[in-house]
Amino acid sequence: MSPRLTACTLVVHDLRAALDFYCRVLGFTLHETRPATASLGPPAQPDLRILLHAPAADPQIPAHTRHALRRAYASGLLDSRLVFHTDSCAATFERLEAAGAEVAQEPIARPGVRDCAFFDPSGNLLRFTERLWTSAIPGLATRAAVGWGVGANAETEGEWRVRNSGLSAARFCSRAWPRW
Repeated sequence: MSPRLTACTLVVHDLRAALDFYCRVLGFTLHETRPATASLGPPAQPDLRILLHAPAADPQIPAHTRHALRRAYASGLLDSRLVFHTDSCAATFERLEAAGAEVAQEPIARPGVRDCAFFDPSGNLLRFTERLWTSAIPGLATRAAVGWGVGANAETEGEWRVRNSGLSAARFCSRAWPRW
C-alpha cells in the first residue's frame, strides 16, 4: 500500500480573507464553499483538497467554544503549515511579495534546497521549496550547484557526506540517509 495525501485542513480566522489570499494571490482553484468552510487546491494538483475551516465563525459551535477558539488563535496554539514545491523560489517570492503576502522568510539556500516562507492572513506558515541538486542520480549532485565548490575541486554531495560521516564509504552507503 502506498498512501497518498488527498486532503488536509487549515484553521483560519476569517474565511473570506483566506479565500481571497489562496485564490487571488496563490491562484488556487475553489471547489466548494459552505458557511464556515471552503475547499480549494492548487491547479497543478487537481486531486488535492485543502479545506479552510473557520470554526470560530461556525454557528453550530456554541458561543463559549468559539470564544475559547479565538483565544487559542491569539496565543498561537493553532498555527499550521504547508510546504509547496516550486520550480523557482526567487520567482515565487517576487510574485507573492508583489501581491502583498506577509513575508516570513526571504529566499535562502540550504543544503540541496532554496526556500522562502510567507504567512497567510490567519498566520499559517506557507513554505515554498526549490530543489537545487542537478544530478539525475540522487545523492550525486555536485556541491558546485549551490556554491560549495567550483570546477575540478567540486566534490559530489555523496562524497561530502561520506567524508564528513566518519564512516567508510561502504559502511556509509549501507545506511539510510535522507534524500530530497
